Amino acid sequence: MAPPPSPSTTAIASAMLEASLDAIVAIDQDNVVVEWNPAAEQMFGYSRPEALGQTLSLLIVPPEYQETHERGMKRFVATWVPHLVNHRVQLEARRRGGEVFPCEIAFHPLDLEGRTYFAAYLRDLTEQRRTDQERDQLARVAEASTDFIAFSDLNNRLMYINRAGRQLVGYEGDIPAQATLADVVHPEDREGLMREIWPQVNETGHWLGEMRFVHQGTGETIDVHRTIFAVRDPVTQQNVGFATVSRDIREIKQAEQERLTWQARLEAQVAERTR
Repeated sequence: MAPPPSPSTTAIASAMLEASLDAIVAIDQDNVVVEWNPAAEQMFGYSRPEALGQTLSLLIVPPEYQETHERGMKRFVATWVPHLVNHRVQLEARRRGGEVFPCEIAFHPLDLEGRTYFAAYLRDLTEQRRTDQERDQLARVAEASTDFIAFSDLNNRLMYINRAGRQLVGYEGDIPAQATLADVVHPEDREGLMREIWPQVNETGHWLGEMRFVHQGTGETIDVHRTIFAVRDPVTQQNVGFATVSRDIREIKQAEQERLTWQARLEAQVAERTR
């Protein structure tokens, strides 16, 4: 039996254009749209029939950038000297309703039958920018905290410790390359951490209790109340790392010991007077 005929290159290219998650737009050397894939329809709000034949700058470029865009396209066609061509750059684009949003764009020139065309690949960065802002806010909160805050990968290798955490355990400057969350734990508590606590965190997602750290410079024992929890991928729900928040409780421990000592002394005095 003869093998089925292979699809043509044109059919494959058309299928890729339809399936792409990025907006793909093609324009001619006069800045007129000649192709507009489904992702572009979704991103900008114009159907393909509405977009074809329109000037790209008037369609999706914010007004304040339209002149610069058109001047740059004409300069490239005349000189073939690249500026934004063949590079990924972050710019602002405009949706049908007038909303301006951040996007990543790459322009690639195409020389076909004596005319110059451009393929533009665009990716909406709105969600990425929001995530980056949230991450920056969390980082600022972590750095401002007086508690020990740290993150590690699935092998417990330390990826981040905040300023207060580094001061607490004596890490000056950068974290040692192969440091793990277990390295700062008192040797007598380390076995329980590995044998009992990590399995619990992997199974239930969290653990909290008291533990002892060791200052990496002085060897001083540091009593802490510690919470460890798994960081999960929001889509797959698989563990991707661990986070921990620990609070120095040495003063609390000392105060409790002093209270117990005072209470024992008082009880001894009462017993003596009773005798």
